[in-house]
Amino acid sequence: IVVSITSALANAGYSKNQTLATQYAQEGIEVVRSIRDANYGLVGSYNGNYCLGSGVSALGSSVPVCSTPNVGSFVRSVYIEQAACAANLARVTVTVAWSDAKCNSGNYCHKSNIISCLSTVNPIQTP
Repeated sequence: IVVSITSALANAGYSKNQTLATQYAQEGIEVVRSIRDANYGLVGSYNGNYCLGSGVSALGSSVPVCSTPNVGSFVRSVYIEQAACAANLARVTVTVAWSDAKCNSGNYCHKSNIISCLSTVNPIQTP
């Protein structure tokens, strides 16, 4: 009975964290979309990995890896690849990682990813 209860609690904790990670990843996509909508040219200049903390509405400098929790106990990063979907379309991948008792010490072994292709040119331009 004790093993069943412990397992059920661990699974409930994992499910809660998975849901939160997915919400944080979607929020990250929305932040990048908002940046793009405000300035198409700016998003066209981003290329690489960026850490995106809670409540942040801009991307800072590109970094090799985000390893410090920046949204509660989660690590959220945004990876932008220019022209990866097609010409004038950037692939934006938001990854939210977290750890729990199943992870080795210091590792974030669980991840949630959301990938979106965003236009880097304003589609409403007129000649």
